[in-house]
Amino acid sequence: MEQTDYKIELRRYYDNRNVDGIIRYLSELISKPSFVAINRRLIKEGKLPPATTKIEEVATALITELKDDIKQECDVIVQDNYFEIAEQLKKRFGDEVAEIYINTKSPDAFLREIRQTLNTEEAKLTEGLVNQYKTELIRLEDGRKAVLDILQDSSNFPIQNVISLAEQIEQLHLKLKSNYRYLTVKAYFLSIFESGDAKFTAQAASDQEQRIKISNYTLFTDYVTTGIEPDLIQQVRFRIEVVKLFQYLWKRKILPVAEHKQAITCITDIFNHRGKGSLSGKVRQFLEELIVEINDDKQAVSKRLAQSFVYEYRTAESQMEQRCGLIESELAATKEYLKQLPANHGKPDHARDEKAQLALEKIINLEGVFKIQSARAQTAANTPFHELERVAQGVSTVLSPQQITAWIRIYSILFSNTEFLIHTKETIDFSIMRKYISDLTTYHLMQSVSELKLVIDKSMATPSKDKPDHFKQFGEVLKIKIQGLMGGKKDEEKTFFEMIQELHFLDDSATQFVIAETFRGFQDIADAFRATVNDYFVRDRDTLLRESRELYNQICTQCLKNVIVRPARPTIPTDDAEDGSKGNKSWFSRLFS
Repeated sequence: MEQTDYKIELRRYYDNRNVDGIIRYLSELISKPSFVAINRRLIKEGKLPPATTKIEEVATALITELKDDIKQECDVIVQDNYFEIAEQLKKRFGDEVAEIYINTKSPDAFLREIRQTLNTEEAKLTEGLVNQYKTELIRLEDGRKAVLDILQDSSNFPIQNVISLAEQIEQLHLKLKSNYRYLTVKAYFLSIFESGDAKFTAQAASDQEQRIKISNYTLFTDYVTTGIEPDLIQQVRFRIEVVKLFQYLWKRKILPVAEHKQAITCITDIFNHRGKGSLSGKVRQFLEELIVEINDDKQAVSKRLAQSFVYEYRTAESQMEQRCGLIESELAATKEYLKQLPANHGKPDHARDEKAQLALEKIINLEGVFKIQSARAQTAANTPFHELERVAQGVSTVLSPQQITAWIRIYSILFSNTEFLIHTKETIDFSIMRKYISDLTTYHLMQSVSELKLVIDKSMATPSKDKPDHFKQFGEVLKIKIQGLMGGKKDEEKTFFEMIQELHFLDDSATQFVIAETFRGFQDIADAFRATVNDYFVRDRDTLLRESRELYNQICTQCLKNVIVRPARPTIPTDDAEDGSKGNKSWFSRLFS
């Protein structure tokens, strides 16, 4: 008759999650005469392939059998209601675990609605709703961490050790890749990474075969992501493959003795780790099931939020496209207005020249930023002159710092958090909104820049021949300080006021007020970029910070390119040789005064 004592011993190692103990015990069991009966029964029941005594196959069969036995045992904890279980959890693990458990089993209306309407594609986001999502995600993350900390403290194979182990094996693999005998050990590495759930890529080496390549050295990706520890069957298989590799390396003397011993010592230390706490199998299973439910809720909330963010992004992109279209139409109408002005206004006079000067300044400021499509130019050519004049002397769209900040925020969140795109399976071309943000922000800031150019020109009590040099000096100072708003060694630099004082020719209060207003406009945009970098939903902060600085500097360059040159006063086209007097007031100053 088959002896069943082995199940008691195997159960002891299983409950302690002692992978080394399981491997040693099964190695001894396979060598005993009593294993013949066990082997025969497993083969007869289809749990083991015929004539197989490989330890990994035997381990899979016996551990699977043991898990089935455990499932049939009565679990008293499921007989209690949620609140009684929460009290037990509170006594043993504290308030956080009890709270996340009861909120998971008995969710509030917000989470319950998300669970029931997961596939909703469009939802208008308000600041209050965003904060509600944020609060819910923080609650889930904190609760998940509390439960995961308990599991990790008692784990013999914690996530940090998995990461360290992957780094050790990666270093060993990269070292051996340059060895002429690498091809003899490659199969062992492939077995290790396959049992550790690493990712592979297949490269065609010829028509008949494929070359398998290790594309990612991360082991047990699901474990690292979800916190659910791999089952013991997988851990046993993985550890056996690692042992096989080092046995082969030692037998073939592929590594120097010192390097071999150093590598195997590091990996052995990881395998010999023992958790601090002690959890029974039932409690561990209960907490792991709770982690799964928390992960599912977090996934549901993140997916719903991602759908809303993408919807907001598409809406913002559409709004910005419309605004840019209005500005391009305005620019086309302004150019057509100047073209038709001599034929429709009679003899030159001061009013005509002032209108023409306003239109010219608009073209000078905006033509390098916005491109006029041929269709818009054709539409402008067919527009009555009085309508062209109305558009040329007006403003087609007004932007607020709050609107620009909202656009920058939604762009930054999706640009820095690819998880949202994964949840929604959306593909976004970020270069489109990037250009919209750059162009529309430039348009917004041109108000201050245009006013600034005029005031500086008026305030310079210097000969005309010196003004271009003074404009260049001031432009360089303004550019340095405005671009420095997004970062720099401010403590080591002179203040903006000190730099202006050194120029000597900008010392009247009116000029300094307009300079301050210009500086404040750029400060608002720089603050918007900085604020979004620290947003809760932003993930890759370093990449976003680099992107924000680059985009901000691009905006600065567009806005300031005409500051370093004294404002040009182009000749107004006329029907005769007589020149009228030219207006000298900024079109933005006139419209927003």
